[in-house]
Amino acid sequence: MAILDAIDLDLDERGIVDRGGKARSILNYRARISRQLDHGLAKISPAIDRQTADDHDGRQIGRPDYVRELQRIALGDDSTASARDRLTALERLANLEPGNSVTQVTLNYFVDENGEPTLLPPNTRTEPERRTQQRPELGVPE
Repeated sequence: MAILDAIDLDLDERGIVDRGGKARSILNYRARISRQLDHGLAKISPAIDRQTADDHDGRQIGRPDYVRELQRIALGDDSTASARDRLTALERLANLEPGNSVTQVTLNYFVDENGEPTLLPPNTRTEPERRTQQRPELGVPE
């Protein structure tokens, strides 16, 4: 298959005819390699089919399989999936669970003089706060 891919790339780059307008000899080579590949696949195809059938005997397909396949398509792991297929898979994954909104959590904390996280803000007194009294005539704290 790699040889066929290389030949196809060469044909794409250089064309299928030579300077004289005749078919390039690499076309014959490609046809021979294709026949060899078809012959080899025909020999091993029954064994592959049996192995695949054995792997799936008695196996139930359920929701996890469906989700896994949707994820495979949505994440671009399926080379045959189009952009539309990927978007559809993303939409279906998003709609699988009701109320599936994204939640963002932000943690806020203070840092002490050593750079360690703490729940107390810097310059917080450890002693009880002194209560201020209002001077009635001024309306300001003493």
